[in-house]
Amino acid sequence: MSEVAEKPANTPRPAPEGEKFIREVRSVKIPHHRFPPLKKVWMEVYTPVVEYCKLEIRMNLKTRTVDLRTSPQTAAANPGHPNGGKVLLQKAEDFVKAVIAGFDVKDAIALIRMDDVFIEGFEVKDVRANLAGDNLSRCIGRISGSHGKTKYTIENVTRTRIVIADTRIWLMGTTQNIRVARDALCDLIRGSPAAKVYTRIRSVMNRVNDTY
Repeated sequence: MSEVAEKPANTPRPAPEGEKFIREVRSVKIPHHRFPPLKKVWMEVYTPVVEYCKLEIRMNLKTRTVDLRTSPQTAAANPGHPNGGKVLLQKAEDFVKAVIAGFDVKDAIALIRMDDVFIEGFEVKDVRANLAGDNLSRCIGRISGSHGKTKYTIENVTRTRIVIADTRIWLMGTTQNIRVARDALCDLIRGSPAAKVYTRIRSVMNRVNDTY
C-alpha cells in the first residue's frame, strides 16, 4: 500500500496550449477503524475514480486520508456540464465517503454513475439529545431491528441504502427517497413503533410513485 500512497494514480498530459490548468484537490479523512476495510477494496475504489472520472487518487498513509485531484482529462470526461471537472470531483468524493462510511462498493458506485443519487448522514443525538448509555444502545437496536429487519424494510420500501455506524446514520439514494427514509428513522429514534413507521413510509412512497 505504500506504493499507492507515493505514486500518483495516472500521469496527466499537459494542458492544451494557451490554457492554464488549475488542479483542484479534495481529501477524505479515514477513521482508524475503517482503514483495514478500505485497504481490502482499494482497487475497487481506485478503478472507477481513475477510469470513469479521470481523477488522480491516492491513499495517503501519513495523513490517513484519501486524496483526490483533477487532471487535464477530468473536464473532458463530463463534456455536457460547464463545471464537469468539479462535478466529477464531488461525485468521486461522495463515492469515497460512502465506502469509508461502510456502504458496499457496488452500491456506492451509483454516486458516480447517476446524477440523482446522493449521500447524507446525521447523528442519533441530533434527533434526541438526551440519549445516553443503555437508552442510546436500545434506540440504535430499534433502528436496526431483529437481525436487521427494520433497516432492511425501510431500505426496500424507500429504495435507499442505510448504514448505521455507531451513533451516526448514513443514507444513500435520491433526495426524495432519502427524506422519506430519514423521517422514518427519526420516528423510530423518537420511539414510534416499527409497524406504524412501515405504514407511513409505504403511504408516502405510494404518493411519490403516483406523482411520477
